[in-house]
Amino acid sequence: MRALLLAALLCLSPAALAADEPYVMGDLNASLVLPKGWEQLKWSDWELQAKSKDGMLFHLFKSDYQPDLTEANVAAHAEAYLVPLADQGFSEPTTTNASLTEIAGRPAGFVRTAVSIPKVGRGTAVTAIFAGKGITLHARVIAVAGQASKAEATLTAMLGLLQLSAEPSPTTNVVTSPSGLGATLPAGWRAPLPEELEAAQKVTALIGQPQVDLEKCWLGVRPPASGEADLLLTCKGGAAPGPIDSHSFAGVEEELHTRFFGKLTEAVPRGTPLELTDRQGVVFAVKGGKNPIRLLVLPYENNIATTWALSNHLSEEALDADLKAVASAMTFPGENKGAPRFGAGNWLDYYLAYRPLHPYVLVPGALILAAVAALVMKLRRVAQTG
Repeated sequence: MRALLLAALLCLSPAALAADEPYVMGDLNASLVLPKGWEQLKWSDWELQAKSKDGMLFHLFKSDYQPDLTEANVAAHAEAYLVPLADQGFSEPTTTNASLTEIAGRPAGFVRTAVSIPKVGRGTAVTAIFAGKGITLHARVIAVAGQASKAEATLTAMLGLLQLSAEPSPTTNVVTSPSGLGATLPAGWRAPLPEELEAAQKVTALIGQPQVDLEKCWLGVRPPASGEADLLLTCKGGAAPGPIDSHSFAGVEEELHTRFFGKLTEAVPRGTPLELTDRQGVVFAVKGGKNPIRLLVLPYENNIATTWALSNHLSEEALDADLKAVASAMTFPGENKGAPRFGAGNWLDYYLAYRPLHPYVLVPGALILAAVAALVMKLRRVAQTG
């Protein structure tokens, strides 16, 4: 890679690298001094476009979310580039390479796309994908097909000149909130970085929460190559309706359905049970619409935790599998891992409503009947002797 960078610098020539005022892009935490022979076409806090004397085009831009660079992620980016390139007038875009590499000392994804350049003919677009602080950075060079090697060398040289004022942040798949709720998220999911919260809350707005209270809730995202992220949102959800098991499920499910969805029985069918080792919850599947949405309700202590899961990319089956994995890896505040606990009144209601033939009901009932019978007999004897 060092040899490629050296070749690229020689290609541009020492004179071309003479110092000049840098183009500073605040949203990218980046600055770049264009080599001589390059003309700035567009410049803002979030992008830079330039053109060389021999017609090559350079574009530096960003997308939301810091990337986890994997082969699958790079391939997804390559696919996501096709429509925007066509919209920009580079017709018939076709991916010819998508791979992991290192460019100018940075881990990067590399994408080569064959295009048709207006009034010129066949061309090539080479794009580097790399991590910024809470964002994905994209650097692209477009050239005629005969300059394919020079386009790659130029891309490497540009990234060698690029200065980042903030490095990528460490990420974690462990999420927590001051409420005591937390979880270890499955593969592909992680806690959003502070720089990503604004983008994540665009998704939470779809479930009626444009502003998330991070004192009561935790957020999990599955960052995309393009578009909105998949989302998990768990919050403290109020008082528990009572013990949940196979006996009480129908009644508790009906109460929760009314609490969260009112009369939307067609859009939200009856919930289904989710059995965990230490508790049982209810899962509601919202039907229709563009995005699969789930609501999981789990009891802990005398409260409930509500977990909304929304997919912008995952299939319904994959979303269900990830939601189940999250449920099994949740942590709750309180003793005994937040085991559900209820008062005497809750248990009395439970047994009277759902298990009237249980000994807890029959034995006290029999004792009461016996006491009543004894009292009646005594009253009769008193009446007879009087």
